[in-house]
Amino acid sequence: MSLHPRRIPLQRLFDQLNAEFFDGLIAPCAVRRAPHLARTHGCDGFFEPQRRNILVQSGLHPQSERRVLLHEMCHARLSRHHGHGRPFLAQLRRLGQRGERWALREADRYVHDPWLQLIDGLDNLDYHWHRLPPSAAARRQLLLKKAEKLLARL
Repeated sequence: MSLHPRRIPLQRLFDQLNAEFFDGLIAPCAVRRAPHLARTHGCDGFFEPQRRNILVQSGLHPQSERRVLLHEMCHARLSRHHGHGRPFLAQLRRLGQRGERWALREADRYVHDPWLQLIDGLDNLDYHWHRLPPSAAARRQLLLKKAEKLLARL
């Protein structure tokens, strides 16, 4: 057995992981590598629910690529939920119970790491901000106040 896992096409890996960990319940997604994610979004993976796209940072080690893909597949499984809240953490823990120990550590980080909580909170506010119609000025003010409270934690 090689110390370096073989790189297989992401779409095929998606199909394999969907069958193995999600009983094939994730709706089809286009999966591809993207060279710009870490620079543009500050992350190694990204799920676009409107387009059903999963992007994975190119150049990752195959083991890291698999973990990122599984993380994004949790988002795809929960496409009506945004962020890393309870439903997402339950998906990570379910993966952990099926042998993906990294997923248990990641779930714990989302619960206990104040920096991740802050970043996730700001991301969630940004998500809701951009879903509001321009006429929702009062709701935007409420979101700004929440953002100020989060930023005050810095």
